[in-house]
Amino acid sequence: MQRRILVVPAGHREPVTPVCLGLVQALSEMRVNVAYAKPIAQEFSKGNEDQSVEVFRLVTRLRPPQPVTSDIAMRNYAMYGSDTMLSSVLFEMRDVLAHEAVVFEGLSPIRGTSLTNQFNEEFAVGVDADVLLVATAAEGLAEVVDHVAMAARPFTDRRPGRVIGVVIVGIQDDDKGLLGDVRRDLEAQNLQVVAAVAHSPQLERLRVRDIVHQLRLTVVSEGDMDRRVEHMMIAAQGMPGVVDRTAEAGRFVITPGDRPDVLMTAALAEIKGVRPAGVLLTSGLLPSENVMSLCAPALEAGMPLLATDDFTYEAASAVNGIQMQIPADDEERAQLTKQTYAEAFSTEWLRSLQENEQPRRATYIQLRASVMERLGTKRYATALPGPVTVDMLRSARALLDFGMATCLFVGSTEQISEVAALHHIPMPDAAHIIDVASPAPEVVRYLAAKRGVEEQVAVRDLADPLTYSMVLLAMEEVQSVVGDRIDTGSDLVRLADELIGLSPGVTSVGTSTYLLDKESIQIYAGPAYGENATVEQIVISAELAADRAISLGIYPTVTFVSEGDCSTGTLELMTQCRDLLVTRRPDLAVAEPIQLKEFFDRPLEGGVRSGGGSVGNASILVFRSTEARKQALREAQRHVEGSQVGPLLNGYAKPFAGLPQRGGGPEITDTIGLTAVLTDRA
Repeated sequence: MQRRILVVPAGHREPVTPVCLGLVQALSEMRVNVAYAKPIAQEFSKGNEDQSVEVFRLVTRLRPPQPVTSDIAMRNYAMYGSDTMLSSVLFEMRDVLAHEAVVFEGLSPIRGTSLTNQFNEEFAVGVDADVLLVATAAEGLAEVVDHVAMAARPFTDRRPGRVIGVVIVGIQDDDKGLLGDVRRDLEAQNLQVVAAVAHSPQLERLRVRDIVHQLRLTVVSEGDMDRRVEHMMIAAQGMPGVVDRTAEAGRFVITPGDRPDVLMTAALAEIKGVRPAGVLLTSGLLPSENVMSLCAPALEAGMPLLATDDFTYEAASAVNGIQMQIPADDEERAQLTKQTYAEAFSTEWLRSLQENEQPRRATYIQLRASVMERLGTKRYATALPGPVTVDMLRSARALLDFGMATCLFVGSTEQISEVAALHHIPMPDAAHIIDVASPAPEVVRYLAAKRGVEEQVAVRDLADPLTYSMVLLAMEEVQSVVGDRIDTGSDLVRLADELIGLSPGVTSVGTSTYLLDKESIQIYAGPAYGENATVEQIVISAELAADRAISLGIYPTVTFVSEGDCSTGTLELMTQCRDLLVTRRPDLAVAEPIQLKEFFDRPLEGGVRSGGGSVGNASILVFRSTEARKQALREAQRHVEGSQVGPLLNGYAKPFAGLPQRGGGPEITDTIGLTAVLTDRA
């Protein structure tokens, strides 16, 4: 079983954490290796420990990671955009992703904020998660159908079937007869009710300590702070209307501080053994010493006495508006909630999660998070040959901010300084700039020895930033090179052959360019040079592109693309390539060849892995000629709002890539990061 489920509220008042608790418990009882994570903390969360996470630690064996704070998430969103923000969030959740199933708790919307809905929608896409919607029936079942249908639409518009279930909570006794109609109406919209939870006051009973904690009340007499609040009342009437209701177990009484008669009534009830939940005195008024003395036996027996400077109405409104989340130390309520919600889930639906396994889909966000994880394992240095652009400077700063990679600018210090000043960007540290006008002696000696020339000739050659960068790569002073001229062909191939050399066992090189959409990854591959590549060279380029993708955690379908029709013979050539690749690499998923004109007329994710089994939505499209590959990429970019990474050259002993021909800082950042992590897999 491989499932990622994002539990999302359909509105503002739905209890998401209890649903997560119940679902994790239900799956655990079916012996599923399940994990839980809350990606971003709610904006009202206080302190370093998230309440939902602590509840899971209290009543389960799981030890979820702490969520990213909303402040950090919003800062990353503002500075780097939603993709980087989501990638950094998923990176923090990386330890839970190895489980069979992961239950993610979505954000509950807070009025006046813009992050919540967008985050829930984009996170579901980014991690390829199914969605479980939570709807409350507290105001009646009649409104639930339209409410749920509206909440589901942003998820199902992108991928029909993403919403795998609906949980309805807080069903009142009077509405239970309507549940069947609600089920049928939702099923008519392809939405299935998978759990229905009746309203239960037992699940919502706060302790007195919870009210004190949330409202920061003054404790006059502590008493038994673990008493549960069954009912709340405002004691504003005269004594005849107050006595009967005050003398009830679990009653939380709110009264002005100048009403000693109400306080004494509650005290008498305590002495008689009724045990009211407590008394809250308002308006900043406290009883006289004589009244406190008369109430002492009740206070010593455990009746809590609290005070606030707020007036009675404001205090009552504050108590009524308390957040109903389960406190991190309320084990009794958490255990009861966990079991109640677990028992509500349909057994048949839970089994379907195990039996109807979906292939994992590769996504841009997952790839970026994987790159961030690998970059965090050790320090990588990437050479960026000039001329330097503003986007190169911004990308280097972003990578440095996230502690992932160091960029060395190879070119003219004066030119770099001009760009930085023009765009008000901090100048890179001197240690991160290599001026080709003053080459390092060891670099000069290396190139002179490699070429068998005089050192003055080597100095002249090193005036070219690309040459200098490739020498640094050969000397292992940097781990990768990303530069503007990488895709120009002959100069690069000559330098790579001369200074780097091929990887062991490789006889031909290839190139691959990544087009990363939010829901798909397409890789445009082919031989690196020569328009008359042989079947062997085309197949090697496909193998190299596939191996590089797999090293990044992407398991693609390979599709060979013919540039003409049957009369030209290219379709037959690509069929031969397909047959040879299937024979040589039975581990790869390989689809039937298509013609270039069919490019947008059929889905590219329907390949079948040799030996059976479907695959996800990552595709490698292999072309014979460079021009056809570029043409297809340009056409795809007209239809897809994606990030381009590369082109990368495959088959050499060390990784290097070109800057993307479109896009800005984020695309350059992706290219640098992805190229850097290929260091150990070039």
